[in-house]
Amino acid sequence: MSKQAYNCYYNELLSKHTSWKVGGPADIFFTPQNRDDLSNFLKSNQGNPITWLGNGTNVLVRDNGIRGAVISTKKSIDKINMETDNSCRVEAGASCMDLALFAEKNQLGPAAFFSGIPGSIGGALTMNAGSFGHETWEFVETVEVIDESGDIHYLHLKNLNSHTDQSNFLFPCGSSPA
Repeated sequence: MSKQAYNCYYNELLSKHTSWKVGGPADIFFTPQNRDDLSNFLKSNQGNPITWLGNGTNVLVRDNGIRGAVISTKKSIDKINMETDNSCRVEAGASCMDLALFAEKNQLGPAAFFSGIPGSIGGALTMNAGSFGHETWEFVETVEVIDESGDIHYLHLKNLNSHTDQSNFLFPCGSSPA
């Protein structure tokens, strides 16, 4: 493994980043420091295929690894903050358990179901993960997404027609969750 600026590694073993501890190398493994860091990386990516990796809990990576860039949001883009008295802003890398604890502490309603989901919010949004009779998208009003060009978009739930539309915005054409 060799390191470059911006927390970018070459030939990083993905077994170090998955709960099953299996998986070969990623050509490029990137962990952004923040939204701007991610945007700059995407702008300079030059057409490499992109695979997103959150907590690595719902993924098996093949032994020959993943070609292109793997972007990990675990322990990087993971902030949870209050927005209003009854809503919060959650970054994609935040764990579902952390959101459940935050929601309980701040009396944000029935978000305890997130405690039954082992992954990150980014993955939960992509899969519309659920437990205990609730699903992730029930609690979403707006999403901020960064496309493959590094441009930021704000999408309101009322403008998305279906779960398929929601997932397409989170992982633009040509990218996919790991």
